[in-house]
Amino acid sequence: MKLQDLLLTPIYLAIFYGIAYGVRGKVTNAFTRRYFIPALTAKFVGAIALGLVYQFYYGGGDTFNYTRHVDIIYRAFGESPVAAIKLIFSHGEFDPVTAPYTGTMYWYKSATEFFVIRIAAVASLLSFNTYSVMALMFAGLSFSGMWAMYLTFIRAYPLLYKRFATAVFFLPSVYFWGRVS
Repeated sequence: MKLQDLLLTPIYLAIFYGIAYGVRGKVTNAFTRRYFIPALTAKFVGAIALGLVYQFYYGGGDTFNYTRHVDIIYRAFGESPVAAIKLIFSHGEFDPVTAPYTGTMYWYKSATEFFVIRIAAVASLLSFNTYSVMALMFAGLSFSGMWAMYLTFIRAYPLLYKRFATAVFFLPSVYFWGRVS
């Protein structure tokens, strides 16, 4: 993590919480409202903690391998926006315009990994290529799916809303390891 992470993360957290408080009334009811912000907070804490563990304990890992690829695409936006756009919309094919960048991207031809990289590259533009902010974006995206799943469960079994909240949001393996990248 860099100084940029320390400066931008609190700003983006304020933005994300502002959005969350804004939509909370539309996606919760009297029983589920109390879980919305704590569950989102658990996802955010898990996302930041995962990055810290991979950086300071493991010294790297897949999450940073994805980030290295995203860094290349982000750099391409500064050097050759045409190449960057081609990278985001490419499917692993050779292109002389993107070759200077794809030569160092070992996941370029891997469709599943490169799909995540392409999504993260767009997130990097919105986050000034800040790892922790991108992690928060992915956590928020993941949380929206988890919330939809939670609502589906409680529609089927409304009296189990507390138990489903615990199972879906508050088990450590769910909020720590349950990220997109």
